[in-house]
Amino acid sequence: MDIAIDKVREMVAFQTYPPRTSMIYHTGFLCKDRERGRKYGEVLKRATQVNSVAYMAQELSDAGRAFLTQRRLGDEVYEYIATRSSRK
Repeated sequence: MDIAIDKVREMVAFQTYPPRTSMIYHTGFLCKDRERGRKYGEVLKRATQVNSVAYMAQELSDAGRAFLTQRRLGDEVYEYIATRSSRK
């Protein structure tokens, strides 16, 4: 199973998690990983899935249902973390 597809499913389930529950929705360098699909045909599907997860996370944040943070792991490598807020 594709990891990105699993992340889309996990992000859908994340919306039902209790407040203060966190999940890592992406590891890498999100802006480059989203852009890659436009340049390289073979990775287009994965980039599209990465975009889907990122858009879902942003929508939850915009609605006040999640807080988005990141943790630097190395040079251009980050963990992107969504944490559920108490808003339903």
